[in-house]
Amino acid sequence: RVFACEWNPDALEALRRGLALLGKDAQCEILPGDNRRAEVRTATAGRCNRVMLGLIPTSREGLPNAVHALSDAGGLLHVHWNVPSGEEESRAVSAVAAEVKTVLLAERGDEWQCH
Repeated sequence: RVFACEWNPDALEALRRGLALLGKDAQCEILPGDNRRAEVRTATAGRCNRVMLGLIPTSREGLPNAVHALSDAGGLLHVHWNVPSGEEESRAVSAVAAEVKTVLLAERGDEWQCH
C-alpha cells in the first residue's frame, strides 16, 4: 500500500491519471493537501516502511508526522533539506541529523535509533 500526499492540483491530477493508466489506483491512497495535517498523521500512523519528505528548502515541519508514520519495526526516512556546500556542508548535515534524531526520540521513544 502506498500513501501519497500532494498539495499541487496539477501534480494530483497527473498522479491520478498515471495510477489509473498503470492499473495501480487501488493500491495508492491519495491524501490531497499538506502532509503536516492531523488527518495524515492518523491515516498513516505506524503503517509505513519508507517515508519520503519532499518539502524544500527543509522538511522540518513534516518530521513529526513522518516519524509517526514509520512502522513499529522501523523504516527509512528520506529527508530533503537544503544545506550550504563547501566546508559548511558537513556541519549542516550533522545538525540536520541531530534534529531528525531529536524528533524521532520525541515521537517514538528512546528505544528508536538513527543509523
